[in-house]
Amino acid sequence: MPEVDRVPRRKSVRRALPEYLPRDKKIYAPDADACSACGGGLRHLGEDVAEQLEFTYATVSIWIALC
Repeated sequence: MPEVDRVPRRKSVRRALPEYLPRDKKIYAPDADACSACGGGLRHLGEDVAEQLEFTYATVSIWIALC
């Protein structure tokens, strides 16, 4: 195969999401406190934080009050 000259790609630079936007935290934790294979205790090694912008359409609803 002939060698192909690869053009280096520029890494996308994303700005931080604005602080005024509401945030919902989802914490993913293991189900058990110990390793299922050896029974050794689990410990916190660090965390990865990822933010994803989600657009939710406006909803319209009608409330009916019966007295």
